[in-house]
Amino acid sequence: MSEKNEKRDLRRVLEDSFYMHVGAIATVAEHLQEKGEEYIEKGREAAKRGQELNKELKHKAQDISDRRKDVLSLLKDMAEEDKEKLKEALLNGEKETKAKKKDK
Repeated sequence: MSEKNEKRDLRRVLEDSFYMHVGAIATVAEHLQEKGEEYIEKGREAAKRGQELNKELKHKAQDISDRRKDVLSLLKDMAEEDKEKLKEALLNGEKETKAKKKDK
C-alpha cells in the first residue's frame, strides 16, 4: 500500500474513532438526562413520604407522652395499697408473658 493510502486509512480510523466517542458521550448524556428526571422525581416522592412519616411519628410520640403523663397522674393520686396491688399484677403479667414465650 502506498504512503498516501496509509495516511488516508489512518485518517479514516481516527475520524471514525472520534465520532464513535462523540456518539458514545452523547448517548450517555441523553440517558443520564432521562434517568436524571426519573431520579429527581423519585427523590421528591421519598422526601414527601419522609415528611409524612416524620409528622406521624411526632403525633405518635405526643400521644405516648400524653398517656405517660396520664398514668403518672393516676399513680400520684393512687393509695399505697393500690400501688402495691398494681405492682404485683404487673409482675405476675410479666411472668405469664415469659412463660408463654418459653412454651412457643
